[in-house]
Amino acid sequence: MQSIQRSQKSIQKSSKKLSKLMEDEAALLRKLEILRKEKRQESKRKHNQELSHIGYIIQQLGFPINNLSILVGAILSAKEQLETNRSQTVDDYLQRYQTFLEDNTISETLREDFMYALNTDVEDIDDHEEEVDDDDPSNI
Repeated sequence: MQSIQRSQKSIQKSSKKLSKLMEDEAALLRKLEILRKEKRQESKRKHNQELSHIGYIIQQLGFPINNLSILVGAILSAKEQLETNRSQTVDDYLQRYQTFLEDNTISETLREDFMYALNTDVEDIDDHEEEVDDDDPSNI
């Protein structure tokens, strides 16, 4: 009889522990979902900030950002050049970018803006170029 009572108490203890563990798991899953949501929001915020930053840089260059047809036309022209001769076009763009950064007429703040917004993109182009077939337009 005592053996049965001990077993029942042991089962009750185990059941309470299991319930506590399940509550803890549920709390952790809620926290995980909150963290995932925050990560998505931060990712969206960062993306929007980068787009805004690029828009600011384009505006500082004096490019007519309020004229969408010119902006899209320039981008399509650049894309066409990349599709036609990727290696030469990338080299050309990198040289223009470097020349622009070396130009003493731009402010130090604008220079930092360019380094922040575009430097990673330039490195990605360099790394990506080695892995891409230049003659395949689908790699653009």
